Amino acid sequence: MSKALILESIEGDWEQLWIDGELYSEGHTVELGVPRYEFWLNLYNTFKLKPEQLQRQELNDEDERIAQDTGRFPEDISKYITW
Repeated sequence: MSKALILESIEGDWEQLWIDGELYSEGHTVELGVPRYEFWLNLYNTFKLKPEQLQRQELNDEDERIAQDTGRFPEDISKYITW
């Protein structure tokens, strides 16, 4: 059973989508130009995701500062996963 995490900046201007611990998509929106409804429907169908298998988290203050300074999100997302 797959699990997904949307990790977003505090300001909401950048987000990443992680599926089963692997970076799947990132950008100002994770949909990357695909209509939002179509993107999520395809994602649910491809990975057999249910809503309870998807979580959304915001960067903590320290990681937000690092992201602003370096332009990169943390590679270790384990502290953001709560399932």
